[in-house]
This record gives sequence, structure tokens and C-alpha cells, in this order.
Amino acid sequence: MAWGAFLLFGKRKPAWASIVVRDVELRNGKEEAMKRRISETSSRLFVVIVMALGSILVMGGLWAAGGDLFWEDQSDKGHGPLLVPFAEASEKPGGNPSGVGADCTDPPSLGPGANLVNCDLSLGPLRGANLTGTNLTGANLRGAILYNAKLRDVNLSGATLISADLTGANLTGANLRDANLTFARLSADLTGANLRDANLTNSDLAFANLTRANLTGTNLTGANLRDANLTGANVAKARWSNTTCPDGTNSNNPDGDGGTCLTNF
Repeated sequence: MAWGAFLLFGKRKPAWASIVVRDVELRNGKEEAMKRRISETSSRLFVVIVMALGSILVMGGLWAAGGDLFWEDQSDKGHGPLLVPFAEASEKPGGNPSGVGADCTDPPSLGPGANLVNCDLSLGPLRGANLTGTNLTGANLRGAILYNAKLRDVNLSGATLISADLTGANLTGANLRDANLTFARLSADLTGANLRDANLTNSDLAFANLTRANLTGTNLTGANLRDANLTGANVAKARWSNTTCPDGTNSNNPDGDGGTCLTNF
């Protein structure tokens, strides 16, 4: 029988044998390709991880070098218990940031008559601080807590006071021309203050003393003036829209005053 098979097929391999060989070779080829792909993927993932760690270390170093927010206790300097923030800024030799007042140092030197032009005091807890006569032109006081602060004759022209809390502050004679007081809390003494062209959109001026204040061109859209004292105030060209008037009515009411609060003081 074996001799017969030899005569029939000779030395040629049967077809099924070739198929088995090709199948084994194909499987081996696939395994090798899979190994190469895994190796390449692992290498790329390693490179990505190394680059990410390097970026984190670099950013951490830059932050540690100059991006921190520093706070100083000023309670021993006659300003009451408060902390003073000093945000990052490019500095000149001597620790004074470029383009700002001489007292905007690291940390800032606060006190009556200080020069804090363009200084960043955002989010600062300045409760009860004595900043009488301070020059804060263009300063950033966004979100600052100035509750009961002494701000008589302060210059805040062009300053940013968005969402700042000035409840109970003394702003008598203060210059707030062109200041941004959007959402600010201003239940304060603003007697004789200059608020010309200031943005008081959605600000809270309930019970504020605005006697003889200059509100020429002021934006009072959405502002709350309930029970505010506007005796002798100049409101020429002020913008009224959905403003709560001193008597509690709304400026939009059709009461014959042209959509203002002029008859509702």
C-alpha cells in the first residue's frame, strides 16, 4: 500500500501539507507584526509620558519663580487687620512692577496718600483699610473687599471694581470717573464723588449717600438705587434701563419721566 502511494505521488508533497505549511507561516508572520506594533506603541507612549512630565516640571518651575500670589499681614502698620495681595507683574530693579505706582511693590505699601497707579489688588481683603487720598488710577480691584474702608478723596478713575464690596466705605470726594463698578456693592458714602461716565451696571447702591455726586453720563442699567440719597446730584445724560429708583419704582415704568428716575427721587 505504501509502495502504491509512493508510485502515485512520487516525491511530491501532498496539497494539504503545503496548505498547513503556509498557514503556519502566515500565523508566524501575524505574530511578528503584532509584536512590532506593540513595541512601536510602547515606545511612542513612553515618549509622550516623558514630554508631558517635562512640561509639568517646566511650568512648575516658572510658577515657583514668579507666578505666586503673595499676602502680607498689615495689621502692625496701622491699617487694621487685613491681608494684602500682590499679583504677578513684570518687575523693575528694586521690586517695583513696571508701569505702576511707586508703592505697588512686592507686597504693596498701603496707607494714606500711597501711589498705587495700575496696581493689581484684585480679590484683596482690604476691610477697613485706610487709603485716604490714595492714587489708584487704573488699579485692578476686581472682587476686592473694601468694607468700611476709608477712601476719602481717593483717585479711582479708570479703575476696575467689578463685584467689589464697598459697603460702608467712605468715598466722600472720591474720583471714580470711567471706573468699572459692574455688580459692585456701593451702599456707601459717596457725597460729592465724581462718577462721571462710570459703569454702574447691576450695581447695588441701596441706601447710598450720593448727595451732590456727579453722575453725568453714568450707566445705571439694572442698578439698585432704592432709598439712595440723590439730593443735588447731577444725573445729566445718565443711562437708565430697568433701574430701581430711590422710591422703589422701576425706571421703565410709564410715569412720564421718559424711562428715568428723575421724578422718583
